[in-house]
Amino acid sequence: MKDLSFSSGGIALKLSVTYPEKIKIIPLPEKILLPLKQDELSPLTPLVKKKSEIKAGDTLAKGPYSNILSPVDGKVSQIKKDFQNYLGEEVGAIEIEVDQQSTYSKKTEDTRLLSKIISGGIIDIQKRVLPLVKKIEIAQKYKVKTLIINGLEEILTNGKNYYFLQKKKEIIKQGIKVLAKLLNPKKIIIALYKDFRIIELDDIIDSSVGEIVYLKNKYPQHKTPILIRTILKQDYPLDQSIEKLLKITILDLETVYEVGKLFNGEVPYREKLVTIVKGDLTQTEIVETTIGTPISYILEQLNIDLESISKIVINGTISGTPLSSLDYPITKEIGLIFFQQKGQECKFSDAVCIKCGECVEVCPMNLMPLFISGYSQSKQFDFLKKFNIFSCIECGCCAYVCPVNIPLVQWIKYGKANLLKT
Repeated sequence: MKDLSFSSGGIALKLSVTYPEKIKIIPLPEKILLPLKQDELSPLTPLVKKKSEIKAGDTLAKGPYSNILSPVDGKVSQIKKDFQNYLGEEVGAIEIEVDQQSTYSKKTEDTRLLSKIISGGIIDIQKRVLPLVKKIEIAQKYKVKTLIINGLEEILTNGKNYYFLQKKKEIIKQGIKVLAKLLNPKKIIIALYKDFRIIELDDIIDSSVGEIVYLKNKYPQHKTPILIRTILKQDYPLDQSIEKLLKITILDLETVYEVGKLFNGEVPYREKLVTIVKGDLTQTEIVETTIGTPISYILEQLNIDLESISKIVINGTISGTPLSSLDYPITKEIGLIFFQQKGQECKFSDAVCIKCGECVEVCPMNLMPLFISGYSQSKQFDFLKKFNIFSCIECGCCAYVCPVNIPLVQWIKYGKANLLKT
């Protein structure tokens, strides 16, 4: 067991976090919507038609690396061809009328480990959202020696992983055993925040090959480059594979949990833990909801007035992705919903940089965001490579501390996009 500290930069957010003993269960909605693409690979092919009767655990869509299973009993009401995911890609979706008495849980019959993971539709949500079997194939190809299980989230919202470890430890142990068999690593490291020390975890991993490291509660400790630097004291070019270069692969704790469920005879992703964060960042709540449930339905069940919401962001309070509609469904890769009510929005300004240096001080990648942003804004793109723009992990620390509210990350993204065109 080790205590490790963040090397430099980042933000230590002094907010109290309440770890949940119980979570709120969201009732089944009348309909769910399952996008046909929930990772970075191509959309899946639907196997059902309109009016098809389905059971929980049935395979609804299929691809070479991942499937989509039904989380409920019900009937297919339509196959949408024009549905867009949160990145604006047209991927299609399956809409299901839910049987409110849905209780059926189907065991996966395939006994081959990789085939079973494909059948279960397991994905991993690290730097890239990929089907788990694809990440395993990459790790096997480069014969990785170290598996890091990332139990960190944004420090504002780390109650979800705490709940997994506190209430679902035996399932996680099962997931670790399966992954150790598939990857055969020399070492397994579980990375957690120091606050998690109060959970009894001594027996979660074989001490002969594994260890738990406890890291400082600091943002963005959970990001891959920072995690590797903190644990292994190594930096690496971000355009290179850590599997190839460092013989390391990183999997999310929730991925390990879903693997454990699958090999425990349960339907993966039948339900999903989602953290709800309100705009002033002082109130968080963790809910359990069915995959495919509209976000608007979840908020209504929490007695939140939808008319009062001005902005909604997924998967981050500092570096998340904004949604254009409250009716977007919960998918495998969504673990956090951050919403701002009217009057809470951060207003970006047209103010000129005052050269205070605060963005430089907090940058965990030791960059100079004020210059990168400035050259992007003035379209002097030739200077951006000199300032290592592609080393930026877009964590948002710089914009968070900027005293004049310059949209630094947006300008950096603009600069990257223009360089990639050339």
